Amino acid sequence: MLLTTIVFVPLIGAILVLLAGGRGDRPEREPMVRALALAVSLVDFLLTLWLWARFDAASSGFQFVEQHAWLPQFGISYHLGVDGISLFLLVLTGFLTPLALLTSWQSIHKNQKLFSFFLLALETAMLGVFVSPHFATDQSIYITYIEPGDYGGGQVLARAKLVTGWGVAGLRELSGQQPRHLRDAGGWF
Repeated sequence: MLLTTIVFVPLIGAILVLLAGGRGDRPEREPMVRALALAVSLVDFLLTLWLWARFDAASSGFQFVEQHAWLPQFGISYHLGVDGISLFLLVLTGFLTPLALLTSWQSIHKNQKLFSFFLLALETAMLGVFVSPHFATDQSIYITYIEPGDYGGGQVLARAKLVTGWGVAGLRELSGQQPRHLRDAGGWF
């Protein structure tokens, strides 16, 4: 249950940010939106530190495993777990999100609510990728598509390259094709 909490706290916070921000771009609510987003990201960082403290470094397998049948007739299940590499990435993501919010504190003045929402949603996507052994990264594609254009100076070319690259990779994955070096080594895992 700890991994589920770590993954979905930022998403719940993102929804709260949208609700607290009110309708439209309301500059008078920016301090509250910033503070709420920062508080949520700090809570999630503390949860990742707690996970790290409870992690058994002597064990080589996945720990804190959560597995539930979701749609068993299709072989779909909810499966989370953390190993040594993904633990480091969880803690790093938990650390970098509040840092990103703090560094943008004075530089983002347009659509602060949406910026905070998408940053917290992106944190959820990244954390989900790191704790799920069989997870496609598709949800992070849509969120990272929004960020370069809206807060990176309106770079349409960056969006086009991102979508094209991820689209080709996704089609390749769906078709079952693997890069030659992975195929010769026995597959993805």
